[in-house]
Amino acid sequence: MPIDACLEDLRVVIEAIAPRALLAMGPGAGRVFEGYVALHPECALTRMEEGDWLREAGRLGNFDLAFVRGVVEHLPKRDALSLLGHLRDMHARRLYVLIPLGDAWTG
Repeated sequence: MPIDACLEDLRVVIEAIAPRALLAMGPGAGRVFEGYVALHPECALTRMEEGDWLREAGRLGNFDLAFVRGVVEHLPKRDALSLLGHLRDMHARRLYVLIPLGDAWTG
């Protein structure tokens, strides 16, 4: 699925669940939510642009939706699985992960 279609799918999910707390993890990931948060100022947006993802994830609160983009593909498999499992089990009611595959991934 092209990235534009994925982001449109995420926007549909956001509108359907009407989150009050969002996590955007990854460089520039928070931009996806700017329009929603502008229309819904009661929604809190937490951005994690960079850092030690695994260590920082332990300090997070709870979110209706966590969006991860530009993170997992740069981690060793074990760390990526640990991060996603931690987010899923401890912090996010819903988890949306965008990972480039095939021709979409140049790394």
